[in-house]
Amino acid sequence: SVPQAFVSQKIQYIKNLQKYIIEPKKLLEKVVDRFGFSKQKLDKSVQDVLNQKIQNLNKSKISINDILYFFRLSQQKIKYLESTSKSSFSNFFANKESHIIAINKLLKSYHYQEVLKRGFAITKNKNGDILSSITQIEKGKNVIVELQDGEFESYVLLEKNEILTSSDRGSKKSNIKKDDQNIQPQLI
Repeated sequence: SVPQAFVSQKIQYIKNLQKYIIEPKKLLEKVVDRFGFSKQKLDKSVQDVLNQKIQNLNKSKISINDILYFFRLSQQKIKYLESTSKSSFSNFFANKESHIIAINKLLKSYHYQEVLKRGFAITKNKNGDILSSITQIEKGKNVIVELQDGEFESYVLLEKNEILTSSDRGSKKSNIKKDDQNIQPQLI
């Protein structure tokens, strides 16, 4: 009923249109590469849609509206993938940023100057080496004590495990050499 020339012309027209149907796949591949989606899932989905459309084109009369619908649908899927990937990436980076800020605050609170502000002190010998044990402190020597707002020099009166009581204070002072009694505290 339909002339053979008309049918061949429509088949040639369909084959020419099939060239353009492949282009959304290439666009999806770029989106996949850029945003790291599962390439296999997207390839399968696109291939399934393309196969179905090709079968539909081969089985029935093709219309421009069908092709336009397919392109619009493909564009909508691409826009959806872009929007969901952008929000996913935004959330991911926002979480990482807040995590980095929290770690930065924690590190700042561990800085020795912040610890000094909480009432602690650093004790050093004359060379500036930090004294971390009572075994490093010698009776009759000076030490440097660093507080949050400065340093001062201090004279060591007692040895390890020696206790100075209020009643001993006078007697301990008398055991100090005459030269040691003239030591004045010095701010450094």
